[in-house]
Amino acid sequence: MAKVVESRVWQSALTTAALAAGLICGAPHAQALDLTIGGAFDDPDDVLLVEFSVDGSSPFVAFTSNFDPTTGLTDPIDPILTLFSGTGDFAFLEAVDDDGAQGFSADLNGVIFTGDFFDSLLDVSLPVGDYTLGLSSFPNFAEGPLLGDGYSNFGFDFGTGDFRVHLLGVDQILGTQGPAPVSPSFPRGDFIS
Repeated sequence: MAKVVESRVWQSALTTAALAAGLICGAPHAQALDLTIGGAFDDPDDVLLVEFSVDGSSPFVAFTSNFDPTTGLTDPIDPILTLFSGTGDFAFLEAVDDDGAQGFSADLNGVIFTGDFFDSLLDVSLPVGDYTLGLSSFPNFAEGPLLGDGYSNFGFDFGTGDFRVHLLGVDQILGTQGPAPVSPSFPRGDFIS
């Protein structure tokens, strides 16, 4: 499993086991990682939190490709991306995007993913540090300004379904919280750092 974590680009859905293996094995991260995380929300109030670090040497981009027909998602959520500086309850709200990825595309190891009208995009320069990316479905917005303030928790019934989020320029994954990424070969579960 450590070899999956060490590769520069993770094409398939990340799994809880792959994240845990990378953290336990102390996988080296000499280059920025470009990650694709896929999964599903069973509850419209679900929120996926991905804690990560950046070393400041490359720009950070996060975007969803839920409505790209090449991803094969049959029941996509309407995603919202939220970026917090820091980790834990006192992480501070830095940026939010809902529906800003239309026309954005990125080549991840020869596979081009494209954002559509309802997809979200964060394209920011981040100083060295730890951050938390939140993924939720409309209209479940972060209450802010702190992550500990929670989310609005009034997602609509159409807030359940599949998601695909891409993180570019990440130095290291520190952990995830919430609905775990789903893969056919691994059970669903949570990994909390």
